[in-house]
Amino acid sequence: MKKNFNKTGVIFTDGYDEDNSLYTCSECGKSFEEDDLIFFDSLPYCKECFEEYTTVCDCCGERVHIDFTESDSENTVCCYCAEQYYYRCAECDCLVSSDKLYVDEDGNYLCCDCWERLEGNTSIHKYLYKPEPIFHKENKEKGNLRFFGVEIETDRRSSVSNETAEETAKILLAEANNSGAEDKFYLKIDQSLKYGFELVSHPMTLAYHLNSMPWKTIMTSLLEKGYISNSSETCGLHIHVNKSSLGDTEEEQNEVISNILLFVENNWDKILKFSRRTEIQMNRWAARYGIKEHGRLKEIAKDKNSENRYTCVNLQNRDTVEFRMFKGTLNYTVFAAALQLVNAICDIAKTSSAEETEAVSWTEFTRRINRNENKELFSYLSERKLLS
Repeated sequence: MKKNFNKTGVIFTDGYDEDNSLYTCSECGKSFEEDDLIFFDSLPYCKECFEEYTTVCDCCGERVHIDFTESDSENTVCCYCAEQYYYRCAECDCLVSSDKLYVDEDGNYLCCDCWERLEGNTSIHKYLYKPEPIFHKENKEKGNLRFFGVEIETDRRSSVSNETAEETAKILLAEANNSGAEDKFYLKIDQSLKYGFELVSHPMTLAYHLNSMPWKTIMTSLLEKGYISNSSETCGLHIHVNKSSLGDTEEEQNEVISNILLFVENNWDKILKFSRRTEIQMNRWAARYGIKEHGRLKEIAKDKNSENRYTCVNLQNRDTVEFRMFKGTLNYTVFAAALQLVNAICDIAKTSSAEETEAVSWTEFTRRINRNENKELFSYLSERKLLS
């Protein structure tokens, strides 16, 4: 005998018309033939009710009943994702993902719009400021692209008032607007800096960073205004890479990430020299994992909370892998070289198995990189005597 299901998921036969072979929709109570029903979570739904009473979570992509969701005017997420990754804005009650969350001095959670409205219009945003990312690419670029978001920390040699820093920021942003870089980066306070700020780009492809973003002009302007990066003890250059570019599935992405960790560990001495940081500075801001076993590194890649974010390759961000090992710079060649190195590491990790990654020496790695397409990288490698 065929079975029917009630709303609690308990199998029963009382509502099943055996003579006519009909089922009862768990929502509207109407009878339907089996072929006209969709069985979801052990419950039968007519097609109309299935569309009305179930939905796909915007976060994890799983289909759930609407009773087990949180939503606002733009987002609908399952209860699990809502609990793990989202908060309600204290002002407008919209859903805010944890990586776009702002917290005021009273501990209230705020969305970007409410934060800006309450904090006032400033050129240097608070530490937790994180707008919706705007992706930039060259017109000819298509497909599953690799995007890079950069954070360049800058400071001053001596004390500078907030008003002076704000004025510098306004001039810098005005210059960026004149050179076509408006809405491509923003400035924010960084807790590790005494008198400076952090310049954060929106995600861009490598080609866009190198060909369309006026980094040389921006860096020259900062240097002329007395800002430093390389000669500061604390300033860093952090590079984010979108995980989606590393694989189509989470499993594929984790495999590539574990290869990245393996390559960095096996070539730590070279990367340390490339970074311009000391071992002590690395231990404080971008510590090595100190693990060479691929299996253990793969477990770290899966468990995003297994390490703190002050590691050479930070995995705690939901959508990006963050390379934190580089010392800050306002030298365009050094900046471009770091981007090209990260891109090359991602390439080798994505196209190689764990065994192949393990076997790639630094010499073999640099040999595989196209010199004509990575001129800044090879110029810097030569300067640091990292070509053998």
